[in-house]
Amino acid sequence: MGIESEMVRDAVKLGLKIKEIPISCKYEGLDTSTLEPGKHGTSVLSSIIRVVRDEHPLLYFGLGGLVVTIAGIIAGLYSIYQFMAFKSLPFVPSLAAVLLFFLGIMSMFVGIILNSLATRRDR
Repeated sequence: MGIESEMVRDAVKLGLKIKEIPISCKYEGLDTSTLEPGKHGTSVLSSIIRVVRDEHPLLYFGLGGLVVTIAGIIAGLYSIYQFMAFKSLPFVPSLAAVLLFFLGIMSMFVGIILNSLATRRDR
């Protein structure tokens, strides 16, 4: 059911004008929906996320990578504070700092590379 969002996106991309036209409709006595509202909303949201991932990889991977990198820096600063205050290095926060930092940096590089590929594809 995420097709509606894709249709609007494609119409905007082609420069078409979008206009809402009110209609009247009666669903009395009809079994109209096969999906629960939560499942329907989740499918539409996942469709929109897929479009962002495919068409704007720098936003998708870069922003996520930046958030993960910042979390790694915060965990690293906490580890440094613990070491300076108590003269012992906390294992889990230190390991999390290193892993999150490098995972975030790699994600940002993936976003940059995929964005350059998408830009070349669009030309």
